Amino acid sequence: MLAPDGYIRMTFTDFCTLSLKQNLAWPDTALLEELRDLGVCVESAGYCEWAGERTIPRVSLGWAWVRHSHAQPPVLAPGGISSNVMLRNPYGYDLGAKLTEELLASWLQSQPWQGGVPHTC
Repeated sequence: MLAPDGYIRMTFTDFCTLSLKQNLAWPDTALLEELRDLGVCVESAGYCEWAGERTIPRVSLGWAWVRHSHAQPPVLAPGGISSNVMLRNPYGYDLGAKLTEELLASWLQSQPWQGGVPHTC
């Protein structure tokens, strides 16, 4: 259920049972230029979004990615994950935005998300 603050609350265990699939993946030249202006050596950069297939309201995770060279897989860009999920502990208390983001990032690292990322901007 969507809370008034826009979050879908669930435990990490419940989150891990969701079926999430790539919704969008796109290169972003503005992000690429911004990173290069900061001195970051990247070949391409962009954004991904995964969404729940059977969740109402729809669970959504979005993140930025960078590819340092054509031969390397993309990695999560600094800045974290944005999501409409707020994780809770087993007693129903919110874990907070920072810990939720860290757990979602850790979960994402274990998923095969790189295959849907475009190779160039």
